[in-house]
Amino acid sequence: MRRVDLARAEALVDTPAMAAEIARITAALPIGVRARQCPVRTIALGMLLTQADHRPAHLSRVHEALCALSEEDRRRLGVTVDWHGTPHQLTYRQVEYLNTLVETALGKDEPDGLAADGLQGFVDAARHAGLLCGLAGSLAERDIARLAPLGPDLLGFRGALCRDAARARGFDPERLRGVAAAMRRVRLDEPAHGGA
Repeated sequence: MRRVDLARAEALVDTPAMAAEIARITAALPIGVRARQCPVRTIALGMLLTQADHRPAHLSRVHEALCALSEEDRRRLGVTVDWHGTPHQLTYRQVEYLNTLVETALGKDEPDGLAADGLQGFVDAARHAGLLCGLAGSLAERDIARLAPLGPDLLGFRGALCRDAARARGFDPERLRGVAAAMRRVRLDEPAHGGA
């Protein structure tokens, strides 16, 4: 892993908007989990590092990117920790488990993340760092008009594309058509707030 990629990723996650969102997500996790689990900030860094290598941020790739860091960086970021006097390196199952906890903590009917101005700062920071930027998290068709003008490279939908907006109910082609039509009604390539 190139040191410059880690420095750029850390600069992005430490922007005020991202740091506040990471703190909010961490606070939403079950209290007993926080001390034993890899920090949310570190997982976010792993996701950005996969993007720096032009790879999708699949959890297995996030794990690989974090484990490929130098020993010093792995210890500093909580990828390698002392466990009963023995070094323990983050496992794929721990990454997967934290991802599940975060999804559960944030799985609301209404998105309750950053306000539009905070999201604009995040999108701008990602573009400035030369990274693709996607916005996701319990998005519904009605969120497109609010989020698309911020200029992300993509908007991510899962439940919004399922019957009754429930992922367990399976894919609904009619909902996909509705989201696709709403996306066509906005221009994703022209940020409303002067993004890069």
